[in-house]
Amino acid sequence: MKVFLSWSGLKSKSVAEALRDWLPSVIQDVDPFMSERDIAAGARWLNEINQELEGTNFAIVCVTRENQSAPWLNFEAGAVAKVIETSRVVPLAVDLKMTDVKPPLGHFQGKDISKSGILEILESLDSVAERRVPNLAAAHAKWWPDLEPRLRAAAETNEVAPPVRDQRELLEEVLASVRSLGEQSAFLAVAHERMRFADERAAVAAADAERNRVLAAFAQQTVASAEAELAARRQRDGIIADRVLRDVSKALPQGSRAIVIDDHLDALVEVQSVAELTSDQVEAVTSCAARYAFAVRFKLLPRSD
Repeated sequence: MKVFLSWSGLKSKSVAEALRDWLPSVIQDVDPFMSERDIAAGARWLNEINQELEGTNFAIVCVTRENQSAPWLNFEAGAVAKVIETSRVVPLAVDLKMTDVKPPLGHFQGKDISKSGILEILESLDSVAERRVPNLAAAHAKWWPDLEPRLRAAAETNEVAPPVRDQRELLEEVLASVRSLGEQSAFLAVAHERMRFADERAAVAAADAERNRVLAAFAQQTVASAEAELAARRQRDGIIADRVLRDVSKALPQGSRAIVIDDHLDALVEVQSVAELTSDQVEAVTSCAARYAFAVRFKLLPRSD
């Protein structure tokens, strides 16, 4: 979970640096971002800030007596609040009470840099983290001695007054950032729509693949069933053929024989003999074969002499 650390001025910056180093020790899922420490050299500062604001839904704004009216501090807090409806903006009062924080930052539910105030911020962070910390209070108590002296030193730092900038210049810079955020939001909306369309097509493809898999499994099962049935039928036909030959052979005169013709269409017994059978013999053979639903074909063989 990304956490945007907003600051303005030396005192506020010291607090933000301390939190950036300390927060992941307590909540491992937290990924703090601080402009002074996390923007690579040569990168476009404004673009980097805008991208981080777009991907952030939790901001800690380090507020001091001197910076609470700073345009950038209020801009970053407002940007986070507007990007995502469920975003949280927590002003952190460094050297003043929350009741002394002026609007618009004063409209947010803030905390101070006391031990209990930091714990409440951790609880708020933990409530939206993917993996909850099992015993947050114990983790806070363990790591608090590492943070407390840095917060105390930061609160006692003498603030250096920033150079006075032209009000129009500040307003134009803020306006440019707001427009940039709007352009990025429009781009993200298009990207999200394309992603949604791609997801829908992927879902259709997955459904088609599942249907084809089911059909293939059904076809495979059908083939296996047909092969099993064919094997059983062949075994059964072999047993019946043996019985037919046994019974028909009993009715044949010496010098004659019977064979089963397997043409996969008709059940057929061929009677081969060197002499023509009498009508009684023909009737006896035909009757035996008919009991097993076999037809009979008579074939006269040439004499060897």
